[in-house]
Amino acid sequence: MQSFSIRKAFTLLEVMIVLALFGLVAGLVIYNIEGLVRSYSEKTLEATFFEALRSARFEAMAQQAAMELRYDADAASFLVENENQVLVAAYPVNKASGPVGVEFFPRLPSLSMDEALRPKAGAFSLKMLLCTPQGYSPPVQVVLSEAGHTQSIWLDPFSAGTLSLK
Repeated sequence: MQSFSIRKAFTLLEVMIVLALFGLVAGLVIYNIEGLVRSYSEKTLEATFFEALRSARFEAMAQQAAMELRYDADAASFLVENENQVLVAAYPVNKASGPVGVEFFPRLPSLSMDEALRPKAGAFSLKMLLCTPQGYSPPVQVVLSEAGHTQSIWLDPFSAGTLSLK
């Protein structure tokens, strides 16, 4: 009669294979989570612009002084400066997607929305947005371009949101 023995432990080879599989799965999970976190931490150009605009509004009200919001292409940042052009805050943009363009165009009262939807060649642009605590800023069109994609935003720098085009 044959006697069968019952195994009470795993062999070293079995343990090594299981540990290797756990290590491989853990490495893949960590790599994917790192990429996911990195993609969420990189803000869009529009999100960075609105963050800088909120900061300029807040600083204008807090300091009771006009604040200028401008885009510095050399530093690839939106800059919030006071009347004396002293830097208050800087908001860098993600340049990984390619060159970034930011232009500010005044919304002229003589133009209808249909006429003003796209700035004409040679139309003058503003170098900055002025945010005053009293809200005397004119409506502007902000044209953001990044990686071949251009977005146009109409806003009054002290309104709660964008201007309606209708």
